[in-house]
Parts: sequence; structure tokens; C-alpha cells
Amino acid sequence: VRDQLTGLYNRQGFEKNMQEWGREKGPNKVIIYIDLDNFKYYNDNFGHELGDYVLVHVAQVLKNVVENVGYAVRYGGDEFVLVLNEKDVQFGKTVVQSIFNKLENEVLTSIQEKIGEQHIIPEEKRLTASVGIAECKERSAIAEALSNADKALYSVKKSTKNNFVVWGE
Repeated sequence: VRDQLTGLYNRQGFEKNMQEWGREKGPNKVIIYIDLDNFKYYNDNFGHELGDYVLVHVAQVLKNVVENVGYAVRYGGDEFVLVLNEKDVQFGKTVVQSIFNKLENEVLTSIQEKIGEQHIIPEEKRLTASVGIAECKERSAIAEALSNADKALYSVKKSTKNNFVVWGE
């Protein structure tokens, strides 16, 4: 149920947690679906070792951001899902803003240090994230909330990147 590289839940862990949702407090959950922008640039130009480093670093940021309010999932490749327990969309927006801040200030600095000063990352290739947010108020609607968050994410990917959309807003 855990991703070997990042230590986060994997898809199976996510599904297991959703099946056990009935034992948790309260019905309200916020699903945040994250896709890293420009991840391929790092893998293709600096190798899979740096790509793995980026994934592990981002996973740690996500884990820390949701530590007391939910959990993080490596859903596949460079896609992540956050599940916030007993929270609303407004709280989800705050979490996403924190993630954007940490990507810009911590992760990019760490990547730059790892690749060295001789390689300057072009502005248009900076690691950012496209994010979709959806609320789930009923246990039976988790698949729909995940799908809605995914649709919101892809509306960001098609338009601006480095932004978020809340499903239904």
C-alpha cells in the first residue's frame, strides 16, 4: 500500500483508506489532485536520479503539509492526491497555496543546489504544479470527487499551469 520511492500511500493504499473511511470521524473530505508541471524536463535533462530526488522531495513537502489533517498519495508518475479529513474547500485552498510557496522557495532551491550553479533552470521550465480541488461530502461519492478534482486539474493544465481550480467554482 506504500510507494517504494516516496513512502507515501500508493493507489492501493488510497483505495484501502477509502474503503475504511466509515471508521473515520465525519463525512467531509477534500480531495486535492496534483500534477507536477515540467517534471519531464528534469528527468530528460538531468537523469532519472534527479527525477527521483524531485519526487521524494515533493512527497516530503506534501506529507508535511497534510500531516495532522489527512494524508498524501503518490497516485502515479508525477501525480499526487491529498485527502483532507473533516475540512472544507477553503482549507484546501490554503493547503494548495502553502504547497505553491514550498515548491517555489524550498524545492526549487534544493533542485538548483543539486544540479549546481552551472545549470540555470529557465523560468518556463521551473517545477510548479497544476491542481484540482473537489469536496466529498458522502462516503459513496469519493470516486466522483476524485474524478472532479482530476477534471479541475486538467482545466488548469490546458490553460495556465501553476494554478488551481476548485470543481464547481
